[in-house]
Amino acid sequence: MPWFSASARYAVIVECDGLDLIARSVWVFSQPDTGERMWADAHEKALRIAREQEDVYRNVNGRRVHWKLVDVQTLDLLGETVTDGREVYSELGDPTTAQLREWDSRTAFDPDGTVPHQTGV
Repeated sequence: MPWFSASARYAVIVECDGLDLIARSVWVFSQPDTGERMWADAHEKALRIAREQEDVYRNVNGRRVHWKLVDVQTLDLLGETVTDGREVYSELGDPTTAQLREWDSRTAFDPDGTVPHQTGV
């Protein structure tokens, strides 16, 4: 059964404040190979998964917070198997002005000494 990854974008809107955040989520899922409909079926499944993540709740200030699905941005076929360590998401971005000042070509990074944080997934 083929495996896919999909990313979706959400607008997080807070009552009285308006748009507060743009959030992105990535999922991995399997979808039966339905021949010519495989991509359409995978897109429908990605939309279904993404819509399940929409939410409305009250924050600590009592304001209504609404996570609204904006779109499914990416849909990628990963293959028949997903191997250990398979990359499913990558993002490129322009450095900020502060990063340009702080990280020059001589900067020694320390990935071994950096503790990763959890995203809350």
